[in-house]
Amino acid sequence: MSLDDELLNDIIVESKEHLRAIEPDLLRLEEDAGALSDELIRTLFRAMHSVKGGFSFVGLQNITHLAHAMENALSRLRDGQIPVTPPLIDVLLQGVDRVNQLMDHAMESDSMPVDDIVGRLGPFLSDEMKGLVPAEPLPVIDPPAAQTIEPVPAPLPVSPSDLHDPEGGMALDDELLNDIIVESREHLRAIEPDLLRLEEDAGALSDELIRTLFRAM
Repeated sequence: MSLDDELLNDIIVESKEHLRAIEPDLLRLEEDAGALSDELIRTLFRAMHSVKGGFSFVGLQNITHLAHAMENALSRLRDGQIPVTPPLIDVLLQGVDRVNQLMDHAMESDSMPVDDIVGRLGPFLSDEMKGLVPAEPLPVIDPPAAQTIEPVPAPLPVSPSDLHDPEGGMALDDELLNDIIVESREHLRAIEPDLLRLEEDAGALSDELIRTLFRAM
């Protein structure tokens, strides 16, 4: 297995953990909209933001696009621009299922459909994001059989507009921004000793260390 394969697998594993963690919260909201809290919406938003960022980095566009649309809807929910409704929670749950399906066939995911789910998210998206929604959702097709993961294409950079997009409803509130800063500082503190060790001994470099540095950044 190449390093690229391992990086992709790391992203898939981490993203699946995020989705497993938020699915019970979405099911709870489906039963009781009153269960929504600031902390819960931040948890949902951060999960989808992480999924989007990971797959944007490795250039898998369909997963990135669907996760971005779900993140956008959650951002508008967080900002009080849309209410919690059964149709919203239903399509978010469908989105979670589809992202999981795409991750199971990651290297074929860009040929698999996402526009049907993005289309259903349309009423809950910002005006800017709606411009990316197809006029008519595409039909759902069965995913291809699982295949051995091949090395991924060269990574694509994450656009700064993904992190701050006022028209798209993505501006970070103070508390969420503070959460991100705290988490980022923890990542940087964790890798600083590794970088200092590499400065003294380049031979200490290993695939595992590279993956650790990559995940932190």
